[in-house]
Amino acid sequence: MSDVAMRRGHYRFGAPVRVRWQECDAQGIAFNGSYLGWLEVAQAEYFRNLGFSIYRIAANGYFDSAVVKVTIEYKAPVRVDEMLDLRARGQNRKHQPHAGSGDILRIRRPRRPAADHH
Repeated sequence: MSDVAMRRGHYRFGAPVRVRWQECDAQGIAFNGSYLGWLEVAQAEYFRNLGFSIYRIAANGYFDSAVVKVTIEYKAPVRVDEMLDLRARGQNRKHQPHAGSGDILRIRRPRRPAADHH
């Protein structure tokens, strides 16, 4: 079993996303900051899948989530138009009851279009 398949197996929830041009530099490689945005999408979709919106809960004053610590390991660059599999899960910890973790996995690299011969 590959490392990606094992990591994917640690999560019950995933959401696909396509890398957009605005998330990349002029060479089509995703900015480092884009990864944090994708993790936020994974978190929001994870809770939406459980039946509630983290945005409405915060707006109604129940609780608000705050990112206290983020550790990102960049394994390989992702490029514009690649499909990513955003993975998220909750973790029940004694002093951090709403802690969670996420992973960004590559689904596939886009195929390069054939050269246009006119």
